[in-house]
Amino acid sequence: MIVQDISPDKTELLLLKRGSGVSLDTRPSPLWVVPVLGGAPRRLGELVESAGAAWAPDGQELIYIKGQELHVAKSDGTEVRRLGVVNGMPSGPRWSPDGSRIRFDVGDASQSVSIWEVSRDGTNLRPLFRAWHETHCCGSWTADGRYFVFSSRGNIWAIREKTGRFQRASREPVQLTTGPMQLFGPIPSPDGKRIFATGWQPRTELVRYDSKSGQFSPTLEEFPQKRWIFPGTANGWHT
Repeated sequence: MIVQDISPDKTELLLLKRGSGVSLDTRPSPLWVVPVLGGAPRRLGELVESAGAAWAPDGQELIYIKGQELHVAKSDGTEVRRLGVVNGMPSGPRWSPDGSRIRFDVGDASQSVSIWEVSRDGTNLRPLFRAWHETHCCGSWTADGRYFVFSSRGNIWAIREKTGRFQRASREPVQLTTGPMQLFGPIPSPDGKRIFATGWQPRTELVRYDSKSGQFSPTLEEFPQKRWIFPGTANGWHT
C-alpha cells in the first residue's frame, strides 16, 4: 500500500495497492480508501492508476493518472471522465486550494521533468514555466493559495500566486534553500509556517578493489600523507 493523499476532512487515506510488493512498478493498480483511525480498506470503484492520485479540496472529486492520461472521478469512484493526455509520463497531481486548477509533473524521453497545469474542466493544458530549462517537479500550494513551492536543482523554489488588490504577482521563481543537502518534494504545513521535504546528501569515497579477497578497501586510509583530488557527484571536485 502506497499513500497517495489524505482526505480534506483528514479522516481517510487514499492508497495505491501494488502487486508483488513492487513499489516502483508503473502498471495501473487499484485505488483503495482506508480510515485514518483504523478499519477495513475498501476498493474505490473500478479505478486504477499508475502515477498518482489526489482528492479535490471539496472532497467531491479526485484526480488520478493512468498511463499518459489524467482522469477525474467522483469521490466514490463513479462518473469517470478523461481530463487530458500529455506527450510524456505524468505523475504527482496536486489541486490548487480553490479547486480550479491541477498541477502535475511530466517526464520526457530525455529524463527531464517539468511541471504542467490544467484547469478543472480540462482546458488550458500547458507547461507552467515555458522558459525554465532546468528540471523541476514535485510542487505543492500553501493552504492559503498564496505560494506554490517546488523542487529544482536539489533546492526548494517558490512562486507567488496571490497578491493584494494593487499588487502584481511576480511569475519569477525565488530560491528558498541552498547548501550541500539536496531537497525534493516540498509540502507546506497546514499553517503555512514550515515546509516539509525529503533531503539527501551524496557522499563519495575513493576505494580500491582487491581481486584476491574480492573486497573493496578505502584508498585514502592507506596513504595518510597524500591528498587525492577526484570528481564529486554534485558539487565539483573534492580533496
